[in-house]
Amino acid sequence: MPNLANLPVSNFSTNDNLAVVQQSENLKAAVQQMVKSNVSDLLVMKGDQFQGMLTVKSILRVIGGLKIPK
Repeated sequence: MPNLANLPVSNFSTNDNLAVVQQSENLKAAVQQMVKSNVSDLLVMKGDQFQGMLTVKSILRVIGGLKIPK
């Protein structure tokens, strides 16, 4: 049995269900894309350049930190 720690990351990663959103899109469009693609993370692109990741966790973290007036 191979030592799992020494196997390349490519043995564990997948490109089958990658979803992207353009940096210029609004949050509503991004969440709709997540639902449509059944994913919790989106690759954020500017054209064909990778800019970062948008995750459900990061969205909830921002929403949770909002100050809501009484």
